[in-house]
Amino acid sequence: MIRLATRRYCAHGLARPGYRVTRDGLRLVTWFKVDDSFYDHPKVFDAPDCAVALWVRAGAWSARNLTDGFVPAKLPARMCDDPETAVRELVDRGLWRRTRGGYQFHDWTTYQPSAEKVRDLRRKRAEAGRKGGQAKAANQTADNRLANASGVAKQNPAPSRPDPKGRTPTGFDPRGGTQSSSLTDRNARATQDDDDSKIDHRIIELLRELTGRTVTPAHAATIRRQILDGRAVDKPLNYVSRAIRERPRDFLPADAPRETCPIHLLEQPCRSCAADLKAGS
Repeated sequence: MIRLATRRYCAHGLARPGYRVTRDGLRLVTWFKVDDSFYDHPKVFDAPDCAVALWVRAGAWSARNLTDGFVPAKLPARMCDDPETAVRELVDRGLWRRTRGGYQFHDWTTYQPSAEKVRDLRRKRAEAGRKGGQAKAANQTADNRLANASGVAKQNPAPSRPDPKGRTPTGFDPRGGTQSSSLTDRNARATQDDDDSKIDHRIIELLRELTGRTVTPAHAATIRRQILDGRAVDKPLNYVSRAIRERPRDFLPADAPRETCPIHLLEQPCRSCAADLKAGS
């Protein structure tokens, strides 16, 4: 199953550059660094191929397994055809040294990242990914709450206004009487109209500030209804202002098409018609 998933990403098991697919997900790849002058270094240029192959393969193995350049004694036999010659050459040339249980790369931490640094980097990236996931989940929760609130607002519309013919309005409270209910509705409408007027005025100011164009109050009211329609918003003025600041030109009225000359198909006043008239005179 893991092999199939690996092939789906790419042939060598990297989901994207710098990462490897593992059973636990994506893991940061550690790199075994080889200098571009390695091929003609005095310690290497005349070394047998088996020694060079062993040095490169064992280095990659150590980087992946975070052994800080330590190579177990039994590993060379798995990595080249002539392990005895390869090990002897690497030790004699100063590229490896013998140590308890195996061999050690010369100056590993001078040229390669230590296991401690790699683990620390993995922890930092894992923590950054965790925080990013929590922030994304919080944003999704907020969006879901807003969507749910919008749905509740649509399912529970405001009570109807008092009927001018005297019929009992929806939401009539017999304890308060029809006159009290009507007065409450009028006060609510007055407050709503006042809030709408403030929003429309703010829309006109913002569009003038951000685009240099002045829209009519009627167009501002259309924008307000377009942005707030069907949404349960705690602070509609701030909500509308933020929407306009993000894309101000999307809320400008479409320019009226200009008249064109039926003969020359140029915008009026037609310069060709004016030239013809002047020549005829």
